[in-house]
Amino acid sequence: MVDPQRLTAPQIAQKYGRKLTTITTDWTQRPAFPDSIGRDGQHKTYDAQAVADFVRDHIDRPTVEWETDRLYTAKEIEGLTGIKAATIRADKNRGRWPQADDTSGRADKWLGSTITTALSGRRGYHRKATTEDKAADTKPEAQVHAITTLGAAWQPGDVVLDADGNIRVRSDHPKWAWDYAFEGSVRDHTGGPAVPEGALEEHDVPRPLTLLIRDGQPVGGRLIKE
Repeated sequence: MVDPQRLTAPQIAQKYGRKLTTITTDWTQRPAFPDSIGRDGQHKTYDAQAVADFVRDHIDRPTVEWETDRLYTAKEIEGLTGIKAATIRADKNRGRWPQADDTSGRADKWLGSTITTALSGRRGYHRKATTEDKAADTKPEAQVHAITTLGAAWQPGDVVLDADGNIRVRSDHPKWAWDYAFEGSVRDHTGGPAVPEGALEEHDVPRPLTLLIRDGQPVGGRLIKE
């Protein structure tokens, strides 16, 4: 008889309408996800209420009503949105998050109005399209792929750990360069949906990336400078 107070990863996927790989390679890898409380055959089990609390706090976080003229630190933004402070700081350095409105203290601060604008255009964090990016959209896929890749830094099939602690795999798609691990591995770009589920563009994956597997072999965790 199924214990309604305990859920396996497949049951969590079914309950919350997510793919099993999303649960096993994303949710359960996050520090905030509850620890296993046992096993049901080959699957670990998790406290159902603890999982519900995790989903409420980290997945289905309600929309934040930002106070327009109030200043927020990166840690405060993390607490309200779940976007890690380290990701905000890294993306600010790359031009994918606005510069702070107040730099007078020990911690940078952003106005609520600035944050609202930044988040309104975010899928990951969208960078502004450059002339090169727009030109690439008119080129054959092989040429676009040469632009979206990072030279020789990454190879299709590479498995990495991103700055937020998520495991990703390098795809062979000219636009959706990264995927959740074990969700199709090297993605076939000859067909399929326009925006594959779980797929990420180059700039949507939080840096730095640590290489875990290359050519099917573990490499011991190597930070790659891009």
